[in-house]
Amino acid sequence: MLWLLFGFMMIMFSLNPANDWGELVAVASFFGVICYLVSLASMFSLVKPQRKALLVINPGAAVTVPWSRIRSIDAQNGLVVQVVGAKEVVCHAFQGSLVGRIFGAASANRAADSIERYRTRSASLEASDEVESRVPLRRHLLWLTSIWSVLAIAVPLGVRLL
Repeated sequence: MLWLLFGFMMIMFSLNPANDWGELVAVASFFGVICYLVSLASMFSLVKPQRKALLVINPGAAVTVPWSRIRSIDAQNGLVVQVVGAKEVVCHAFQGSLVGRIFGAASANRAADSIERYRTRSASLEASDEVESRVPLRRHLLWLTSIWSVLAIAVPLGVRLL
């Protein structure tokens, strides 16, 4: 929704002949950062069981937890992976909520059950025992620059050429 709203606002700014390219770039830079932050919080989270480890991608970091280091997967208030010898990993894709506390977090429970089934069926315990956490800087930079370039260059150029 914000992408559409900011795109519409960029079209309106671009249609006004009083706005020069410097103003359009400044406004698009502001909208680009806001769209990036919203995208970061809403689109980048996932939990993916792999053969050697459980991959948890949160907005700020990607954490790889080997199956041998997982103590339990708790779904009481969002999905939380309890790790032996390290701090727990909260999965932002299945965050807890007030509604979930009242009625039960069905999606987090289904995810935890699916991960446990995968773990017992096809997980390999031969992986390294190190929990790895990394920040995917390349992905973040690509998203930020692509959002900015669309809002700052493509939308005003398309509107002014038509």
